[in-house]
Amino acid sequence: RHTRDQAGTEVQTRALPNNENRRMSSKKAEQEKDAAKIITPKCDILGIRTWAELKDKERDNSDKIINWIIKYAKHPVLNLERSTAHPLQALADAATINENINSNNPKIVLSWAPHPKPLPHAVANSFINMCKINKYDLTITNPKGYDLNKKITEGIRVINDQELAFKNADFIYAKN
Repeated sequence: RHTRDQAGTEVQTRALPNNENRRMSSKKAEQEKDAAKIITPKCDILGIRTWAELKDKERDNSDKIINWIIKYAKHPVLNLERSTAHPLQALADAATINENINSNNPKIVLSWAPHPKPLPHAVANSFINMCKINKYDLTITNPKGYDLNKKITEGIRVINDQELAFKNADFIYAKN
């Protein structure tokens, strides 16, 4: 048990590397992919949370870090958050909506909200997917030029008029 607690603390306090073939130390031969091989035997499950760097959209969308950890891990890997998805947040959102629902098909609006800096779309992407799974009546509203990934928003109504989108909404979820 002590070893597992120690491994959990290590993962929480040290950011995992982002290049599976890079050496962890210039003085040692271990590569970063070895981190997954070393950490996972000390755990029953490994929870990983990674973020988009917002420097290279293609790299962020590839979810490279969590995928190479999954590739080398010896045990299940739980996606706590990755560049493109935050499933646990979506689960909490679904629970909140279901606790406060007044109809079988609530009208939900995912609205763009301004923020001083760009943020990843992981929460919005997962919220959209959760709404699709639950067959909620979802509308997305955002200014022109701020569209989310078309593969994720496929089949969802997108309106560039926030006031119109909010009309008769049961829930409004603001996210940038």
